[in-house]
Amino acid sequence: MKTRKNCLDLRNQYLPDDLRYIFITESPHPSEFFYDEFGEKTEPFFAAMMSFLEFSADKKRDGLEHFQECGYLLMYATYQPVNDIKNPREKKRKLLDDLDFLLKDLSSVNPNKESPLILVKKDVCVMLEAVLKQEGYNVLNDCEIVPFPVPYQRNQFQAAISKFNLAKQPHE
Repeated sequence: MKTRKNCLDLRNQYLPDDLRYIFITESPHPSEFFYDEFGEKTEPFFAAMMSFLEFSADKKRDGLEHFQECGYLLMYATYQPVNDIKNPREKKRKLLDDLDFLLKDLSSVNPNKESPLILVKKDVCVMLEAVLKQEGYNVLNDCEIVPFPVPYQRNQFQAAISKFNLAKQPHE
Protein backbone atom coordinates (compact mmCIF):
# COMPACT_ATOMS: atom_id res chain seq x y z
CA MET A 1 0.00 0.00 0.00
CA LYS A 2 1.40 3.36 -1.03
CA THR A 3 1.14 6.41 1.20
CA ARG A 4 -0.72 9.54 0.10
CA LYS A 5 2.65 11.22 -0.50
CA ASN A 6 3.87 8.31 -2.67
CA CYS A 7 0.65 8.44 -4.68
CA LEU A 8 0.84 12.20 -5.19
CA ASP A 9 4.52 12.06 -6.15
CA LEU A 10 3.70 9.48 -8.84
CA ARG A 11 0.61 11.37 -10.03
CA ASN A 12 2.39 14.71 -10.19
CA GLN A 13 4.84 13.32 -12.76
CA TYR A 14 1.84 13.16 -15.10
CA LEU A 15 0.13 16.50 -14.43
CA PRO A 16 -1.10 17.81 -17.78
CA ASP A 17 0.19 21.17 -18.96
CA ASP A 18 -3.31 21.94 -20.21
CA LEU A 19 -5.76 20.29 -17.82
CA ARG A 20 -9.02 19.46 -19.61
CA TYR A 21 -10.81 17.02 -17.27
CA ILE A 22 -10.38 15.70 -13.76
CA PHE A 23 -11.75 12.30 -12.84
CA ILE A 24 -12.30 11.72 -9.14
CA THR A 25 -12.85 8.23 -7.83
CA GLU A 26 -12.97 6.74 -4.36
CA SER A 27 -9.51 5.49 -3.35
CA PRO A 28 -6.62 3.56 -4.82
CA HIS A 29 -6.82 -0.19 -4.55
CA PRO A 30 -4.29 -1.43 -1.97
CA SER A 31 -2.34 -3.39 -4.60
CA GLU A 32 -2.89 -1.17 -7.67
CA PHE A 33 -2.31 2.48 -8.37
CA PHE A 34 -3.26 4.17 -11.64
CA TYR A 35 -0.10 6.28 -11.86
CA ASP A 36 2.32 3.45 -11.06
CA GLU A 37 4.06 3.01 -14.41
CA PHE A 38 5.20 -0.46 -13.34
CA GLY A 39 1.64 -1.57 -12.63
CA GLU A 40 -0.42 -3.74 -14.92
CA LYS A 41 -2.04 -2.32 -18.07
CA THR A 42 -5.05 -4.46 -17.15
CA GLU A 43 -5.88 -2.42 -14.01
CA PRO A 44 -9.57 -1.56 -14.42
CA PHE A 45 -9.47 2.24 -14.60
CA PHE A 46 -6.33 2.31 -16.72
CA ALA A 47 -7.65 -0.29 -19.17
CA ALA A 48 -11.03 1.45 -19.42
CA MET A 49 -9.44 4.84 -20.09
CA MET A 50 -7.09 3.48 -22.73
CA SER A 51 -10.09 1.85 -24.42
CA PHE A 52 -12.10 5.09 -24.20
CA LEU A 53 -9.17 7.08 -25.62
CA GLU A 54 -8.72 4.42 -28.33
CA PHE A 55 -5.05 4.14 -27.39
CA SER A 56 -3.04 0.95 -27.29
CA ALA A 57 -0.12 1.28 -24.91
CA ASP A 58 2.91 -0.98 -25.27
CA LYS A 59 3.92 -0.03 -21.74
CA LYS A 60 1.84 1.48 -18.98
CA ARG A 61 4.09 4.55 -19.03
CA ASP A 62 3.08 5.16 -22.68
CA GLY A 63 -0.59 5.13 -21.68
CA LEU A 64 0.01 7.45 -18.73
CA GLU A 65 1.81 9.89 -21.01
CA HIS A 66 -1.07 9.76 -23.51
CA PHE A 67 -3.60 10.32 -20.70
CA GLN A 68 -1.52 13.35 -19.66
CA GLU A 69 -1.20 14.67 -23.23
CA CYS A 70 -4.98 14.45 -23.61
CA GLY A 71 -5.28 16.74 -20.59
CA TYR A 72 -6.76 14.15 -18.24
CA LEU A 73 -6.04 13.75 -14.54
CA LEU A 74 -7.21 11.15 -12.04
CA MET A 75 -7.59 12.11 -8.40
CA TYR A 76 -8.87 10.20 -5.39
CA ALA A 77 -11.39 11.34 -2.79
CA THR A 78 -9.23 9.65 -0.17
CA TYR A 79 -5.95 7.79 -0.13
CA GLN A 80 -7.18 5.49 2.65
CA PRO A 81 -8.41 2.16 1.28
CA VAL A 82 -12.20 2.14 1.50
CA ASN A 83 -13.12 -0.44 -1.16
CA ASP A 84 -13.71 -3.20 1.37
CA ILE A 85 -15.66 -1.15 3.93
CA LYS A 86 -19.20 -2.52 3.92
CA ASN A 87 -20.69 -0.17 6.51
CA PRO A 88 -21.96 2.87 4.53
CA ARG A 89 -21.58 5.26 7.48
CA GLU A 90 -17.98 4.21 8.06
CA LYS A 91 -17.16 4.59 4.35
CA LYS A 92 -18.81 8.01 4.26
CA ARG A 93 -16.87 9.09 7.35
CA LYS A 94 -13.56 8.03 5.78
CA LEU A 95 -14.36 9.85 2.53
CA LEU A 96 -15.47 13.01 4.31
CA ASP A 97 -12.48 12.91 6.67
CA ASP A 98 -10.28 13.67 3.67
CA LEU A 99 -12.58 16.24 2.05
CA ASP A 100 -10.43 19.20 3.11
CA PHE A 101 -7.37 17.55 1.59
CA LEU A 102 -9.27 16.83 -1.63
CA LEU A 103 -10.40 20.45 -1.88
CA LYS A 104 -6.85 21.69 -1.25
CA ASP A 105 -5.47 19.25 -3.83
CA LEU A 106 -8.11 20.29 -6.38
CA SER A 107 -7.29 23.93 -5.75
CA SER A 108 -3.59 23.27 -6.35
CA VAL A 109 -4.12 21.62 -9.76
CA ASN A 110 -7.23 23.56 -10.84
CA PRO A 111 -6.95 26.98 -9.10
CA ASN A 112 -9.44 28.76 -11.39
CA LYS A 113 -11.86 25.83 -11.31
CA GLU A 114 -11.90 25.86 -15.11
CA SER A 115 -11.41 22.14 -15.66
CA PRO A 116 -14.60 20.14 -15.24
CA LEU A 117 -14.83 17.22 -12.83
CA ILE A 118 -16.19 13.75 -13.53
CA LEU A 119 -17.05 11.76 -10.43
CA VAL A 120 -16.65 8.01 -10.71
CA LYS A 121 -18.40 5.50 -8.47
CA LYS A 122 -21.77 5.85 -6.79
CA ASP A 123 -20.45 6.73 -3.32
CA VAL A 124 -18.30 9.53 -4.71
CA CYS A 125 -21.17 10.93 -6.78
CA VAL A 126 -23.66 10.81 -3.93
CA MET A 127 -21.36 12.15 -1.21
CA LEU A 128 -19.31 14.73 -3.08
CA GLU A 129 -21.22 16.18 -6.03
CA ALA A 130 -23.22 18.77 -4.06
CA VAL A 131 -20.19 19.78 -1.97
CA LEU A 132 -17.98 20.25 -5.02
CA LYS A 133 -20.65 22.25 -6.85
CA GLN A 134 -21.10 24.42 -3.76
CA GLU A 135 -17.32 25.03 -3.83
CA GLY A 136 -17.70 26.33 -7.39
CA TYR A 137 -16.51 23.34 -9.39
CA ASN A 138 -18.14 22.33 -12.65
CA VAL A 139 -19.23 18.72 -12.03
CA LEU A 140 -20.29 17.19 -15.32
CA ASN A 141 -22.19 14.29 -13.76
CA ASP A 142 -25.24 16.36 -12.83
CA CYS A 143 -26.48 13.45 -10.67
CA GLU A 144 -25.51 10.88 -13.33
CA ILE A 145 -23.75 7.93 -11.68
CA VAL A 146 -20.58 6.90 -13.49
CA PRO A 147 -19.78 3.36 -12.39
CA PHE A 148 -16.23 2.29 -11.65
CA PRO A 149 -15.00 0.31 -14.68
CA VAL A 150 -14.52 -3.11 -13.15
CA PRO A 151 -14.79 -5.63 -16.00
CA TYR A 152 -18.52 -6.30 -15.59
CA GLN A 153 -19.28 -2.53 -15.66
CA ARG A 154 -16.82 -1.37 -18.31
CA ASN A 155 -19.51 -0.91 -20.98
CA GLN A 156 -21.66 1.15 -18.57
CA PHE A 157 -18.59 3.25 -17.68
CA GLN A 158 -17.82 3.85 -21.37
CA ALA A 159 -21.44 4.79 -22.08
CA ALA A 160 -21.61 7.16 -19.10
CA ILE A 161 -18.43 9.10 -19.90
CA SER A 162 -19.28 9.17 -23.62
CA LYS A 163 -22.29 11.35 -22.74
CA PHE A 164 -19.89 14.11 -21.68
CA ASN A 165 -18.39 14.45 -25.19
CA LEU A 166 -14.84 14.47 -23.86
CA ALA A 167 -11.97 15.24 -26.20
CA LYS A 168 -10.08 12.01 -26.92
CA GLN A 169 -7.00 13.40 -28.64
CA PRO A 170 -3.97 15.30 -27.32
CA HIS A 171 -3.83 19.03 -27.93
CA GLU A 172 -2.08 19.87 -31.17
